[in-house]
Formats: sequence, structure tokens, C-alpha cells
Amino acid sequence: MSSTDAHFDSDWLALRERADATARSRHFQQRLAEHLTAGGTVLEFAGGTGSLLRALVPRLTGEISWRLLDHDVALLQRARDTLFAWASAAGCRARHVGPALELKTPDATLRITFEQHDLTRLPTTFYGDAIVASAWCDLVSADWIENFAQWCRRWRVPMVYLAMTVDGSIDFSPSDELDEAVSSAFQAHMQKDKGFGPAIGGDGHRLLSRALNECGYRIASESTPWQLDGMGNRLLAEWVCGVAAAAAEQETAHASGIAEHWLPLRLQEAAAGRLRVRVGHFDLLALRRPDDP
Repeated sequence: MSSTDAHFDSDWLALRERADATARSRHFQQRLAEHLTAGGTVLEFAGGTGSLLRALVPRLTGEISWRLLDHDVALLQRARDTLFAWASAAGCRARHVGPALELKTPDATLRITFEQHDLTRLPTTFYGDAIVASAWCDLVSADWIENFAQWCRRWRVPMVYLAMTVDGSIDFSPSDELDEAVSSAFQAHMQKDKGFGPAIGGDGHRLLSRALNECGYRIASESTPWQLDGMGNRLLAEWVCGVAAAAAEQETAHASGIAEHWLPLRLQEAAAGRLRVRVGHFDLLALRRPDDP
């Protein structure tokens, strides 16, 4: 799923794309699109293979500059290639303009740049209309979040849309006696350092909301859980394997039980279509208060 330096395999990102697109707040996506009705500049942190942008393109209007930042050069190239290949099926025209990619829809023209950036550092400047990120903010530290909120205030960022941050809740059906131990160990493992300091993991909602509110933003949030089930669901099987590996590494006292009982049982149930898992996430929308200096 991810390693300690927060590198994500592009195949994992592709596997989770549909679940993310299904779960994300449509209301918040529409608010972002309305905010950009006349065009503007968007900066996306940890853009990965461009899944959030692909979800938003049909809603966008006007001339938009989209800066997609990631530390991983291979993911940036995958994003460029995937967006170009995706364009015709999505009713877009695509062409390469130097290092940028131009997408045209009936309602919008997007100029997308793919920028390698050390995400432990915030950009030195930003003049634009929105900051976005998806499935990433739970990896950073509390200090990074505080610095990010202050940075948004300093550069008077009008809107911040942070999608698909885990909230720490996992519900299994049917239940098993090891579920609580596995979930607790997995949550603890998620809070290991991913290169930014101790990760916020399931504390994301509280820390993001507080930091941005204190820096002059009105906060709205929506629950956006994954609902994983279905016979042969590859995402469910991969997610279960990743959870088992992380939990066993974190809590060695349960490692044998996880390997010999919990994981085989859950994979068998998943293959038969009997396992249902709700993985809690939330979307956050922050709007700069007009009275903030």
C-alpha cells in the first residue's frame, strides 16, 4: 500500500481509483467547480496519477491552470500518460504543449503541469484559487498541518479541498475476534513516520479542521467511506493483505493469529463475496473567511 517514505505504487493507486471516485463528496466537488467558474489556478499536492483531476474534469468550466505536484517522477509521468490516454474516452481533446498537457472539453480548457516537488516542504509562493489533495493528508505530521494552515493564510488561499483522509474507523461484517486487535495495530502503524514526522492518521479530521479554522477558514466536512464488498473484489483483497501485514509488523503478539487465522479467513470470505468492510474517510472543504486579515 505504501512504504515509510510515502511512495505509492501506481498499480495500487489505479486499483483504488474507482472506490475513491465513488466515495468522494459530490457536493464539495461541485463547490470547487463553481468556485472556478471563471477559471483560475489550482495547486494539487501529491497528485499521484491524476485520479482527482480526472474525477473533476467533467465539472470544470473556463480556463484553468492545474499544477500537479508529486515527489515521485515515475508517478508524474504515469499521470501525464494516463490523462492523455483517458482524454478521448472522456470526451476531451488532449495535446502536449511542451512539458504541459492541454485538455479541452466543451466547457473548459485545462493546462496541466507536472512538477516534481519535495512534499515535506511547502512551495515558497502561491498565487491562485484553490489547493486540493486526495488520499494523502493522513500521511503528514501534525507539525506539517500547522505549517500548511499558516501557509494558506499567508498566501490568502481562497479554498482548500482535502478529499479521502482516513478517519480511523474500520467495520468488518461478519465480525471476528481479532478484528479489534488488527484494527488497532493497523491504526498505530499508519501513524509511523512517512517522511514528514509521525503521521496524523485517523486524527486528521480533528487536526486539519482545528488548524485551518484557527487560520481564518470556515470548515465543512462530509463522511466519505469506502464500502468494500463483492465477489472477487481485488481492492478488498489487496487492502486486507496490506492491513494484515501492517498489523502483524506493528503488534508481533498477534502476528501468528493474523497470519494463520485472520488473513486466510478474510481472504476466503472476500473471494466468496461474504466479506463487507467499511473504511472511514472524510472530505474537508475550507473557505477563507472574508473578514480574516
